[in-house]
Amino acid sequence: IGPLETFDIEPDLFIIYGNSAQMMRLIQGVVYAMEGERLVFSTSGDCGICGDGIANAYNTQKPQIVIPCYGERRFGHSQDDELAMVIPFRYLEKIIEGLEKTHNVGIRYPIPIAAAISELEIPEILKIRRP
Repeated sequence: IGPLETFDIEPDLFIIYGNSAQMMRLIQGVVYAMEGERLVFSTSGDCGICGDGIANAYNTQKPQIVIPCYGERRFGHSQDDELAMVIPFRYLEKIIEGLEKTHNVGIRYPIPIAAAISELEIPEILKIRRP
């Protein structure tokens, strides 16, 4: 286990943690890498990273989105707002490509806020009438 940049061998899997918006972007990259195949996940709220994540990703060779379990939160220090995704290493380059392509067409993180552009107008009934 270690950071990808310091790993001497090609790993079987890698894990990415993030908040729900970051995971949404990662899912979009994964779906691109999987040529449009949707992600499906299953959980019991127990064995999140180990069972639901690592074991399933290794056995199915498909990415697994994970809700960290009690043990991961207690010993791995996952935060309340975090999710994780366990991904077979073979998808890495295509996921990066998918994230870049979707970013280039405007799907980004942080998510830009859309606001209505109009001039503020006070309704007549609320205007103060002066004699």
